[in-house]
Amino acid sequence: MNAVENKVYWANEVATILNVSRSTLRKWSLALEAEGYAFARDEHDRRCYVERDIPVFRKMKVMLDDGMTMENAATVAKALYDKEKEDMSGSVSMVVHADNKRSDERYLELVTQFQDMRSLLERMETQMYEQQAELRQQLADQQQYIEESLNRRDELLMKAVREALEERQRVAEKKWWEFWK
Repeated sequence: MNAVENKVYWANEVATILNVSRSTLRKWSLALEAEGYAFARDEHDRRCYVERDIPVFRKMKVMLDDGMTMENAATVAKALYDKEKEDMSGSVSMVVHADNKRSDERYLELVTQFQDMRSLLERMETQMYEQQAELRQQLADQQQYIEESLNRRDELLMKAVREALEERQRVAEKKWWEFWK
């Protein structure tokens, strides 16, 4: 090993090199560790990264940018690292093919879910418009009922006022001595 391979990087340095956040780098590291990839650690059990780790992360970043899941990207990145390390041929192409097949299946599943959600939203929108039309009709009916009720009340009130005025005029026309008759 030469001095470049022995250079140790900390998380913030690798995150800067890859142009990702430290939390993203931590998630990627955990996914790679779940696949069996081993990172160097310091005396406080913190991850430290060496030169060989950076290309693995770069490959993983490309796969994630292409839409692959983190688990699949970690599996492929680990397999690619193992291939380079052990110079094995053919093993990675099978993993990539299987991962692509799983990604395609997942993509089709998501498209189906999206179409189902869209049709559900369209049905809900139709129902909403129907309910709004019903509510508008009910509101119009209620407004008409209120107006008719007010008109009836006003007519009755005016009739009562007219009768009271007529009675008052009739009483005013009577002479005081006629009240006891």
